[in-house]
Amino acid sequence: MINIALSDEHRLAGIVRADLPTEHAFAAYLAAGKQLLPASADAQALAALCHPADLVLVGEASGFDVQLAAPKVASIALSWFGTLGERRHWQGSDLIVQALTGMPQVAGPTDGPPLAGGDRQATTLGGVTAYIAACAALLGGPTADRTAAPRRLDVGILEANLVLAEMHMYFFERDGLPMQRWGLNRFAPNSPVGIYPCQGGFVGITVATPDQWRGLCQALDLQAQAADPHLATRELRFARLDEVEQVLCAALAHRCADDWAAVGRQYRVPIVPVPDAAGILSHPVFGVRQSLAEMVVGGVRLQVPRTPFGLSATPIRTELVAAATRAGRADQMHELAVGLPDAAPCNPTTGRISSSA
Repeated sequence: MINIALSDEHRLAGIVRADLPTEHAFAAYLAAGKQLLPASADAQALAALCHPADLVLVGEASGFDVQLAAPKVASIALSWFGTLGERRHWQGSDLIVQALTGMPQVAGPTDGPPLAGGDRQATTLGGVTAYIAACAALLGGPTADRTAAPRRLDVGILEANLVLAEMHMYFFERDGLPMQRWGLNRFAPNSPVGIYPCQGGFVGITVATPDQWRGLCQALDLQAQAADPHLATRELRFARLDEVEQVLCAALAHRCADDWAAVGRQYRVPIVPVPDAAGILSHPVFGVRQSLAEMVVGGVRLQVPRTPFGLSATPIRTELVAAATRAGRADQMHELAVGLPDAAPCNPTTGRISSSA
């Protein structure tokens, strides 16, 4: 895996956004196992680096013409708003994409500003979508016609984030109803929906249908609430959500999260334990699936997520190594490209990938 940053201020794929330990650790994690080459905007040299690669991933802020890549299998080009449509020339950002999905508008305090999902939510979803496209292309291998152009896949970050578009966006388009914030962890009209304290932990509960509400009342022995016709629908419950959640938390206090999860399965109600960060890292399911690897950052050994797929001829990495930085200057990109070993014909287990950030 080779990573080429196209300008010095975009080193490590533009991930270091402030001179903070957390920013540098995150960048080191994303660069792990890759070879970093000097920054350059020399299109000819970059194209020479791309030709022997199986896959080429072109970042949304790279400025590199993906048509020049011509890898062996496919190129995956990210953009903020796709290559078609009226927004294709817009300058994008994580917050702009989040706003266009309507998500921040309905999150946050009623008397405060909208609550955005951080500075990496939209780009993370775009990256995951590009990862899926890259895996599909690599597993598919080269086209049977060796004279045919490599596959070209385009990923629009906004389009990838439409899975998060709030239902209120539809209501606004249909009825002209403005989106309203109802407070922290209040998402109309479903109720109750949230993370609630229980004995020694927290559980997440989502109740949307009448059957789920009846099942929740049976599971928690909320007989009075089950018999109240003014709580029969999610809209009615949402209007009395403070009251509903007070009774809910009182009932949850008698058991631990794992017990409530088992009760939820019995009554077919979505109740799940919500662990803290340490609980996530030690959760048995991640050990069974080998979802985590170890990495040393700044002398500290950390547990980090690894790529979710392991192929039959590819050993699963249990430790990530720091990125290798290839010495040289930007004006030496041609020589660096010549010095890189040529890749063998594409093998889904050993594909060579070039990434322009």
